[in-house]
Amino acid sequence: MKIKSKLLMAFSAIVVLTIILGIISYNNANRVGVDFTFLVEHDLNVLQNAQHLQKLVVDADAGQRGFIITGDNNFLQPYYSGVSQFEALIEVEKNLVSDNPSQVQKLETISKLFDEWQTKAAIPEIQAKRALL
Repeated sequence: MKIKSKLLMAFSAIVVLTIILGIISYNNANRVGVDFTFLVEHDLNVLQNAQHLQKLVVDADAGQRGFIITGDNNFLQPYYSGVSQFEALIEVEKNLVSDNPSQVQKLETISKLFDEWQTKAAIPEIQAKRALL
């Protein structure tokens, strides 16, 4: 085999390997981009819902306290709205993080604490205030 043939084969092998590695790198970069976009969008939804859950808890608490202080039923609207929206949103949030058992467990703990606050504090206090009116 002539040197020219050997050099041509070696050069061709290098070019083919470079093209193959380039295609593999391109496909991996695209896959990473798609995965990153999914994670950013997914995490953004999870974080936004978590902030909204926090706002609903604060609204429910503020509405309950406002009613207890004033006796005005208008203050109960944020309480009832917060409670009903909280229950719906907590389920949405659980579905979003269903692939992460520790986050699902944390959401279940939050839900239990919110329910406990309602049964031990909010509802009895609202009923006691109504009894005084």
